Amino acid sequence: MNKKALIGLLPLISGVMMAAAWPERGLPVLLFFALVPLLWLNEQVRSDSAARKGLRIFMLSWATFLSFNAFTTWWIWNSTAGGAIMAIVFNALFMAVVWWLAEQLGRSFGRQRGYLALLLFWLSFEYLHLNWDLTWPWLQLGNGFAGWYSLVQWYEITGVLGGTAWVLVANILAWEWWRQGRKTSARKLALPLAWIVLPMAFSLIRYFSYSEQGKPAEMVCIQPNVDPYREKFNGSSAQQIAEMTRLAEQTAGGSTDLILFPETAIPQPIWADQRYEEGPLTSFRNLTKNGHTAVLTGVYYIEWLPANTHPVPLSANPGPQGAWIDDHNSALLLNPDGSQGLYHKSKLVPGVERLPFASVLKPVQHILFNSIGGLMGNMGTQEERTVLVHSGREDLRTAPIVCYESVFGEFCARFVRNGATHFGIITNDAWWGNTPGHRQLLAYARLRAIETRRSVARSANTGISCFINQRGDVQQTLAYETKGAIKGQIQLNESITPYVVYGDWLGRFSVWISGLLLLAMLVKRLKAAK
Repeated sequence: MNKKALIGLLPLISGVMMAAAWPERGLPVLLFFALVPLLWLNEQVRSDSAARKGLRIFMLSWATFLSFNAFTTWWIWNSTAGGAIMAIVFNALFMAVVWWLAEQLGRSFGRQRGYLALLLFWLSFEYLHLNWDLTWPWLQLGNGFAGWYSLVQWYEITGVLGGTAWVLVANILAWEWWRQGRKTSARKLALPLAWIVLPMAFSLIRYFSYSEQGKPAEMVCIQPNVDPYREKFNGSSAQQIAEMTRLAEQTAGGSTDLILFPETAIPQPIWADQRYEEGPLTSFRNLTKNGHTAVLTGVYYIEWLPANTHPVPLSANPGPQGAWIDDHNSALLLNPDGSQGLYHKSKLVPGVERLPFASVLKPVQHILFNSIGGLMGNMGTQEERTVLVHSGREDLRTAPIVCYESVFGEFCARFVRNGATHFGIITNDAWWGNTPGHRQLLAYARLRAIETRRSVARSANTGISCFINQRGDVQQTLAYETKGAIKGQIQLNESITPYVVYGDWLGRFSVWISGLLLLAMLVKRLKAAK
């Protein structure tokens, strides 16, 4: 194969290797070498005599990350074609910009600083991607180990960003060994091997020696298996509620502490001033009348804001007579003593549940949502991570994680800082069909369990419902597209991990140092231009 053909093929090889590593059925060790072909391409472009080196490196890296994004998240197309195109193209673009910036800094300050820049810039990118309006952290490199979670038990210290650093440094070390001559010395291979193997060894020791902590609680997860496109919002609400409560009554017993129903389990809106009244919630409240069992369910929750409300939330839409309507994708806890707890989903899917940069784009909201196939518009959120407490068990404190939120490590850790002793994940990922999407989302929940050492009870509309212990082991699963319920015990842990305390400290550190590196590069370029 001639060199020109190889240069054209290597971006695809690199992208396919990254995709082939991805959970839940991938081989994550490929991540340690997947970027080596792209690093080789950088070297070839640097050393040739052709012009526009920076542009060529950018385009080659974009091709790599485009294939990576397309092969891992193509299933978004099932819910929104426009959203899939935007997610794949722009996420790959952001990755390519990070790669190009690191290359530019390497040209200014030398190869070793370029490697450092790649590490810090990428960590900064992933950290910012967790926290801005276009958030899409699905493909954080550290997420690649969600299928082989026994190898990353140390995420309880670093979180997923630690896995990203592990991958990037491994690729740099492997490339340097290759670049300097593979046959030079076995000692030069020792460093990249040690970098890969030692964290694995530590993790396996931690995995097999870890003991579940906390008192047990009995939980039931309901999986109604209702198609969201044809049945859920078009069928009989009363019939769906009756079927879900029947499953709960058949499975739960007098010792059941908590019954979980999935995201938007109740297919009709619940108005804020009516949630204590008779209506669609009545059947769920009846499940708590034994004086012991609480119910956690997903609801479509709507608030009526008077015309004189100030300031009006950016998520609110005009209602009758000058009033405002603010809708939420929420989790509602119904306690056996009649009290309620409420949490509004706050990590919303960009372009489907949330209008990015709403302060600027609000006037064209409807045009934008129609163009990408948006389903629900711009929903309301809340600032605080509210923990929902069982009225009869002070130690049963639920972190109500709603669907997409389970991808965000530090976000979920804030519930634990606020006292949560377990995670209650309620989700409806049936929008993607029976594709890798719902399996990847489940796999990421394992990482949340490891980071915080919190057990998980997961109720999914069409699957996969399950329990996950504090080591990340998935237990008692209900397969996708299966109607039913599962009952099991999880442990309510009170202890705190370093990651819960410090969160994404690697990301915050990288953002500050990256800013200084970019400033230094800018100053040097300006001086050279004079």
